Amino acid sequence: MLGPFWAGFLGGLGSLAGIFLGILAMSAAFSGEPSDDLFRDLLAVDIALLIAYSVATAGVSIGVQRLDSHLSWLGSICSVGLGGGISIGLGVALAAYVEAGHSGDLVRIGLYWIIGTSALLGVFIAFLPYAAFSWKKTARED
Repeated sequence: MLGPFWAGFLGGLGSLAGIFLGILAMSAAFSGEPSDDLFRDLLAVDIALLIAYSVATAGVSIGVQRLDSHLSWLGSICSVGLGGGISIGLGVALAAYVEAGHSGDLVRIGLYWIIGTSALLGVFIAFLPYAAFSWKKTARED
């Protein structure tokens, strides 16, 4: 039986996989090959999002009175952060790969992963202030 942290971690990975598969399903509408400049631009966005995500997550974690009651959330946050780190590494590798003249399905799949992870990081960043407010309000009521 999984503990709340690992259940949340797997739930976060499921969210990443769901977004990735959704973008992959819509990929028939996309045409053309992504350029190495696109990957470098997305890399800059991902780095900025991951920094904002890390700062916001640390701020919320410090402000939570009882983190043990939010272990599932912590697991989800960790898996999304891991996805963001993978996306940065993937962006660096794919920029070099495309710059060397390669293309194909691997490049597109990597692009969809990067877009999906960026979207999920952005959603978590937007949600964190509400989560912090809600948890502090709940802690005051206890």
